[in-house]
Amino acid sequence: MPASSRSPLLRSLSLLCVSLSLLPTAQAACLGMELFAHRGAPGHPENSRSAVEAAVRGSWEGAEIDVQTLADGGLAVHHDALTTRTTSIKGRAVRQLPSEAWREVRLRNRDGKLTGETAPFLRDLLPAVQRSGKVLNVEIKEEHRNCQTAEAVVGELLGQLPSGQWTISATEFDHLKCVRKLDAQAYLGAVATDKVSIALSDKRTASRAHLLKSPDISPKVLGQLQREVGKPVGLHVDIYSLRANPNLFADAAHIGMPVFTYSLRGDREHAQDLRRLLRERGLLPTGAIIDGDPASFCAQVAG
Repeated sequence: MPASSRSPLLRSLSLLCVSLSLLPTAQAACLGMELFAHRGAPGHPENSRSAVEAAVRGSWEGAEIDVQTLADGGLAVHHDALTTRTTSIKGRAVRQLPSEAWREVRLRNRDGKLTGETAPFLRDLLPAVQRSGKVLNVEIKEEHRNCQTAEAVVGELLGQLPSGQWTISATEFDHLKCVRKLDAQAYLGAVATDKVSIALSDKRTASRAHLLKSPDISPKVLGQLQREVGKPVGLHVDIYSLRANPNLFADAAHIGMPVFTYSLRGDREHAQDLRRLLRERGLLPTGAIIDGDPASFCAQVAG
């Protein structure tokens, strides 16, 4: 079966151990890892229709996007709680905007320059994903209040994408529990937020990063996640949390839990950390959510 017609996340219910002796053969498939375009492909506004379309045409396994609810229940594709950083309007909370206003919002590119591209709704991205056969990872970016957001997201996904072409992730476990009630087989990812990484990525708080601690992700925590959410569920973890939990890959593999890595500080540091783990322990994650080109990332990991 071609890779693009399978669900990459569902077919990987254990971590991949990669032997250094197999590197030349494995490198063509990125050392066994599955790579997703973080907020869509580079060179396009993040979380935009063009970024997702480019990602599913490219060599990534699929695209990762962020979704939150507008004031009238519309599903906006947007990362931040406020609109300032990536759109044409400043200082507005996304959840306070109606769909009519969201349709008029224009996006900034990744250098902060305003473009003519309008901000998308979740439904706008699904036709291109469906045609590609690749996977859309939708991260719910809001506090859990009830199951309405999860129900709306799953409803839109099921309306246009077949099973296996979508996954849902969230920092709030309760969102994942809501999705599990609606779909017993969907892959769900618990996002481990690392305060150290967030501080280092924000110039205003970088000086205080040394005061923060990464979360302790013990086997007990992993087991609790698996019991509460239900299989198939994985952990999406920042590289700083990975550094603080050097046994994470082995602990997750022991209970058959996928691990995906990401970084808020770019691909270079991300790839360096994975290369170190590969050399020291012969282990890599199930996959990674990356900002740049897959071939370049793979080459950096392989060293």
